[in-house]
Amino acid sequence: MHRCWNVPEILGLIFENFSAETPSGSRALSQLAVTCLDFSEPALDALWRKQTSFVPLLRCLGETWHGVEEDVPLTRFVVAGIVLPEDWDRVLFYTNRIKFLDIAPVDDNGLSLEVLELLSTSVPVKYLMPNLQHRSWVPYLRLFLGPKLTSIEISLNGKPSRMALLPFIAHRYRNTLLNLKIEQRNDEGEYVIGDPVLATMNAIVRSLRAIQTLHLDCCDDECIPPLARLPDLRSLTVDYVSFDNRWRKSRGGFQALKVLRLYEMSSLSEAEIFLERLVDAPLVELALSAASYNAEILLATLSSIESHCAHASLSRCSLYLTNYQNGPVLATPDPFPCETLSPLLSFPNLTFVRIESCSGFNLDDAFMHRMAESWPKITHLTLTRSLTQTQSNASSAALTTPTILSLQSFAQNCPRLTHLSLSELNASIDLPPAPTRASSTSHPRPVRPMQSALMVLDVGNAPVGLPLATARFLCSMFASLGQITTAESVSNDHRLGWEKVIELLPTIHAIRAEEEAYWISTVYTLHEILTGSASGVSGFRLTNYCDDAMRTNEVVVRENS
Repeated sequence: MHRCWNVPEILGLIFENFSAETPSGSRALSQLAVTCLDFSEPALDALWRKQTSFVPLLRCLGETWHGVEEDVPLTRFVVAGIVLPEDWDRVLFYTNRIKFLDIAPVDDNGLSLEVLELLSTSVPVKYLMPNLQHRSWVPYLRLFLGPKLTSIEISLNGKPSRMALLPFIAHRYRNTLLNLKIEQRNDEGEYVIGDPVLATMNAIVRSLRAIQTLHLDCCDDECIPPLARLPDLRSLTVDYVSFDNRWRKSRGGFQALKVLRLYEMSSLSEAEIFLERLVDAPLVELALSAASYNAEILLATLSSIESHCAHASLSRCSLYLTNYQNGPVLATPDPFPCETLSPLLSFPNLTFVRIESCSGFNLDDAFMHRMAESWPKITHLTLTRSLTQTQSNASSAALTTPTILSLQSFAQNCPRLTHLSLSELNASIDLPPAPTRASSTSHPRPVRPMQSALMVLDVGNAPVGLPLATARFLCSMFASLGQITTAESVSNDHRLGWEKVIELLPTIHAIRAEEEAYWISTVYTLHEILTGSASGVSGFRLTNYCDDAMRTNEVVVRENS
C-alpha cells in the first residue's frame, strides 16, 4: 500500500467527499471503517462528524433502549433497563467525533424530555460531546454543551421555563460564541412577546462579547447600546422589533455590521430610529418589514439608509411593506410617488432589490430608465404590489404604471439582470416593429439582442396586446428569455395572451439565431472574397454578396476588424 494512505490528513480530505447524511455515503464510510486500521479512524470521524438524529447513539447502548410504535409512522424510544456506566463506553467512543448536531424538535425524533433527563443524569463524563462546535434546535441544553461550542440554534417551542438557562449559556460562552439564534414561538407559530422574554433577550445581549451572527425573536430599546458596542457583530436579525425614540440622539457603533434584518415592525419609523444610530455602516444586505407606513415615513427611512450606509458596499435591499398577520390596517392604499424610492438610486452596486408594498408606486418609463441606469450590476429586481381584490379595484385607476417599452432601458443598462418582476406593467400598447439595420430591403440584417442574461420575466397583472408583436419585441431585447409568469389574480384573457407569448418565444429565438448565423456567415465569406483568401468564387456570387452588404449599409471590413 502506498505511503500516502498512512497520512490521516490525506484520508480525511478524501473521506469528506462522502456525505454521511445520504444512505450511499453512510454505507461507503461504514465499509471504509472496517477495511483496515489505517482507514478506520478517518472514516469514523467523517461518519460521525455531523449527526441529525439520536437513533445511532441510542443503538450504541445495546439492549437498554428499544423502539415502540405509538403513532405510526413515528417511532418513540423508551427505557427498557438500567443504564450502567459501562454501557457508555461504546457511546463515548463515537460522541467524541461529533462536531455538528442538527436535530429537529424532540417530537419529531421519538424522544421525550424524560429520556433526555435520564441521559443527562447517567452520563459518566462532564461533556457528552466534548468536541461539539455547532448545535441546532436541540431543546435539552445541558446535555449538549461543550468547551468548543461556537454556534447555537435554540427552539424554545413557546415554553418560557426553558429560557432560564439562556443568560447563563450566553455568559459562559461570551468569549467564544460566534453564532446564536433563538426562536421563541407558541404552537400556533406566533411570537411569545412580553416583559420576561424581553428581559431575557437583554440579559443575553449584555453578556455577549465575540458574537458575529445574532438572530433574536424580539428586541427593544434596551438592546441597542450593548449591540452597538459589539466589535465583531456582522449580522443582526430581529423577527419582532419594538423601538421608540429613547436612543434617537445616541449614535455610533455597529462598525462591523454588514447584514441587518428588522422584521415585523409595527411602524417603519422604528427602522429609521435604528438606522440613525449607524455612521457610514458597511452594510451589504438590508431587509425591513413593517405594517404601518406612509409616503413621508418611507421617504425618511430610505433617506436614512442613504445618509448612514456606505454607498459602495450595499448590494442587497429588501422592503416588505405589507400587512402581516394581526397587524394594523393601512389608513389609505393610495400609491406612493416614485420619488420616494429615489434615495435607493444612490447605491450603484445593488445586485438584489425586492420591494413589496400594499400601496404600490406610481412608476413611469422615465423613472424606470433612472433605475436601470443607477443599478448597472442588478441581477434580481422585484417590484410587486400585494392588495386584496377590493383594494385593487378601488385604487387601480389612480396607479401610474410603466409600459413595456421601459424594458428597453434594462436591456441596455443591466447586462447581468436575470430575474425581473413587475406586478404593474402596461403591455397592451402598440409596439414598434422589430428594429433592424435596414428597413427598405428584402433582406434586412436584424439587430442582435442587447441583453442575454434575463431568463425570467414576471409581469403580474399586466394586460397584453398582440401576442406575436409582444413576443417579437421581447426577443429583440432579451436573447435568453424563456419564462414569463403572471399573477394568480390576472384576468383569464390576459393569462391566455401571455401563454401565447410564451409559446412563441422558442420559435422566434430560433429564427433570430438562424438569421444571425446567416449574416455572420455572409460577413466572413465576403471578407474572404475582398481579401483574396477565397477561391473559385463566380462573379454572380460576388455580386450577390456585395449587394447584400450594400443593403445593410455596413462597411464589412471595418466591422470585422
